[in-house]
This record gives sequence, structure tokens and C-alpha cells, in this order.
Amino acid sequence: MRPTTTVLTPPPTEATTTTTEPLALQELILRGDGIGSARFGAAPQGVVEYVTSVLGGNTADTGWVDPFSFADCGAGGAATRARRVDWGVLSLLFSDASSYALDREHFIGYEYGRVGEIGDDPVGLHTEGNVGLGSRVVDLFAEFPDASVNEGDDEVGIPPNFYVSDVFYGLLTGTADDDVVTVIFGGYGCGE
Repeated sequence: MRPTTTVLTPPPTEATTTTTEPLALQELILRGDGIGSARFGAAPQGVVEYVTSVLGGNTADTGWVDPFSFADCGAGGAATRARRVDWGVLSLLFSDASSYALDREHFIGYEYGRVGEIGDDPVGLHTEGNVGLGSRVVDLFAEFPDASVNEGDDEVGIPPNFYVSDVFYGLLTGTADDDVVTVIFGGYGCGE
């Protein structure tokens, strides 16, 4: 009789996945109802603490001021106070009156990006479908097929822009497929 040889094979290993994406890019997803887990209508202190926990200290804070002191944050004349807190090119807007709430301070919107400042911190924030600053118009349509793009109006200073909904829209370099997103707005912001 010949001796038998048993070959032991190790059990299959489970594939592990790791991400090298920074926490801010995983956490601060740009949405039409807020940013990351911060929803419009939420109390300002909690929202500022949340974003600070991800991005670190802010780069500017207006404090609570007249709603017209830095932009038109008047909510149809109902607002008496507004606040803007910046982390580089990400700004969170707060007011005491909006369609989210009246007579209490709350988170009303965000602005991500500044015209001519693509590449400034915080870099890489994006939507669930990965649309962010520098994304092409064709990529915008891939995530938001019902979006509209508009050429703007140079005579009155309106740049090319896109519109997904009343609470999610932004600015573009142009309307061709290869033009790119330069600013993203969420919520009800303050007009200049």
C-alpha cells in the first residue's frame, strides 16, 4: 500500500477593503437637505461642532449680524439675524427665519467653492454620485439626469449655472459637456 499524502489548503481569506479617502470626503457629502449628517433647520452650534470635528477650526465667522450685513439673508424681511461660518471655500449659513423654521436660529444653507478658486481647501467634497468642484457637466447629468444648465447673462453678471432643485444648484464655467462645476449651493442661501 502506498502512503497517501494529504495536502492542506488554507481557508480562503476574505478580501479587506480600505479607503484612503480623507474623513471629510467620506463624511461631508453635499446634499439638497444638508451636508453630511447636518440637516437644514438644525441648531447652529451642533452643525458648527460637527463640521469642526471633521475639518478642524473654521477660517472665518461673522458672528450673528444683521441679515443684510454680508448678503441678503432677509428671508423676505422675516429674518433679524444671520451668520456665516467658513472653512476655506466651504461656507455654512445660518439665520433666524427661513422656510425651514421661524423665530429660532438654524442652519439654512451652504456654499461650496468660490469662482476662480477651484483647488482651495477643503478639496474634494462631493455629492453621493461624486459630483464636486471641477466635475464636468456631463458628470452632473449622469448623477442628476433632470438637471438643467443655463448660459447665464453676462450683462447682469449671472454666470453659467445648473439647477437640480430649489435647494441644490450651482455655477459652471459654461454649458458644454466638458465645462465644469465651480460652486455648489445647498439649501436657501444668502444672495449678494
